[in-house]
Amino acid sequence: MGMVLAASGAMNAMYGVKPGAAWAIICRLPMIFWIGRPALPVTQLLLAVYLLVSRRVPLWTGVLLAAGAVLFPIARIGRIELVSIAVDLLTPVPSVYCLFRHSVEW
Repeated sequence: MGMVLAASGAMNAMYGVKPGAAWAIICRLPMIFWIGRPALPVTQLLLAVYLLVSRRVPLWTGVLLAAGAVLFPIARIGRIELVSIAVDLLTPVPSVYCLFRHSVEW
């Protein structure tokens, strides 16, 4: 998260955008641009439920995906660093497992 904020600050400085002006520009965007944020954990949770119900992955994989989806908004909105680190570690593990377990042989 710190890297994103640092990059954002660097870009603002490079293009001469004042700190408060960046948020004013973002807040004027149409609502369609705000849908992406809540869509990530919702779709991840729906994917986890689907994978668990259809028994396409082991239980631990679906549970880790679901846990990452539930904890994602808590970590980001609450800005709780330990939960954020947990989400950053929880989410890729089942994804990489599914990638290698269900990948097509070349």
